[in-house]
Amino acid sequence: MASREELEAEKKKLEEEIKKLDQPVDFGSDSDHGDEETDETEEWENRMSQIYALKERLSEIELELLRLK
Repeated sequence: MASREELEAEKKKLEEEIKKLDQPVDFGSDSDHGDEETDETEEWENRMSQIYALKERLSEIELELLRLK
C-alpha cells in the first residue's frame, strides 16, 4: 500500500498531465486540406482516451486517500 505522501504526489502528477492533455490541438488553418482536420480529430480522440484513463486512476487515488483519513 502506498503512503499518503506517495498518493498525494501521484495525484498532483496526474492532475498536471490531465491539464496538459486538455489543451487544444491545432495543426494549422489551411481550410482546403481535410488531412489537417482528420489529424486534429485523431489527436483529440487519442487525448480524450488518455485523459479518461488518467481520470480513472485519479479517482482510485482519491478513494485511497479518503480511506487513509
